[in-house]
Amino acid sequence: MPSVCSALGAGLALYLSYRILDFAWLYARPSGLGRYLYRSAAGDQGQGQGQPAWALVTGATDGIGRALAAELAVAGFNVVLHGRSLAKLEKVTAELAAAHPARSFRPLVLDAFECHESGAGTDDEGGGGEEVDFDEVIARAVADLHLTVLVNCAGAGPRPSFGTLERYSRREVLDTVHLNAAFPALVSRAVIPLLSSSTSARAPSLIINVASVTDTGLPLVSFYGASKAFGHVLSLSLGREMAMDRRAVEVISHRVGATTATSHERRPPSLFWPAAPTVARAVLARTGCGRRSVVPYWPHALQQLMLALLPESAADRIVIDVMRERRTEQDRDRNRDRNRDRAAGAAAARRKEA
Repeated sequence: MPSVCSALGAGLALYLSYRILDFAWLYARPSGLGRYLYRSAAGDQGQGQGQPAWALVTGATDGIGRALAAELAVAGFNVVLHGRSLAKLEKVTAELAAAHPARSFRPLVLDAFECHESGAGTDDEGGGGEEVDFDEVIARAVADLHLTVLVNCAGAGPRPSFGTLERYSRREVLDTVHLNAAFPALVSRAVIPLLSSSTSARAPSLIINVASVTDTGLPLVSFYGASKAFGHVLSLSLGREMAMDRRAVEVISHRVGATTATSHERRPPSLFWPAAPTVARAVLARTGCGRRSVVPYWPHALQQLMLALLPESAADRIVIDVMRERRTEQDRDRNRDRNRDRAAGAAAARRKEA
């Protein structure tokens, strides 16, 4: 019996050592992003030296998407920037071009909220304009490019961010699902033939899906978390499809946690609440790691690991307490902003009367 216990203890120690070393190596190893930065074969499109590599980033006008576009430019990629508003896209394109003069940028206007319709609005407000074919718009934007990377980053939740399901309207639920679930699936469907047409085992292409740790079933983000889980499972399935058919298109799901410096979150960054550029760098640093799914930012990964080690009942209590506090904080901030706006309106009315 002592020998059995000793063997079990030694086996457990070896397993824990392996997990610790595996975790450390994942976040210490160099990025594999350079595998996807290569020119097309000489002579393609009439170019003697081949075309330079391009990446398509959806949701590139703000937050993590914009930060990823900037980091890809730093890494050497030219970037197609997707967004809903032409005005915002032109502004971001000009800013990135000024910051990275050696790179080329191209805008792609497409309304992710209307991706389920036969056409998608392309006016300056991102909807209600000319009806166009979804696949045609994407093909027109990238067909002449040597596209090696697709980053599905367009995504958002409802406002307010934290609430019970019945609090939200039917429209808010559908918009969230269309944006986070249907849109990345349809973009991937349109782009995969372009990615796989000129790849090989030595020159692969890449799809990055920016998912979320809310896909584990957190309270108060029910349909948002479910819509992000769709994208995560889509990544796993697509990756296995590509491997099954021996197509050199690699697919990875990056499950990100709480992030600031986005369109709806401006709190000061901290270790467990990093700014969007920090998360973007982590995403690209983990790219090419050989896994189909990863939490790219190591403090978030550590949080997930610690929760996974707890009994389900204990993990549930922690998650419920944290999310309850998040809702309380959100409601407090909303009330403060409402009172501030009310006071500003009253002050403006008094000045007008005076």
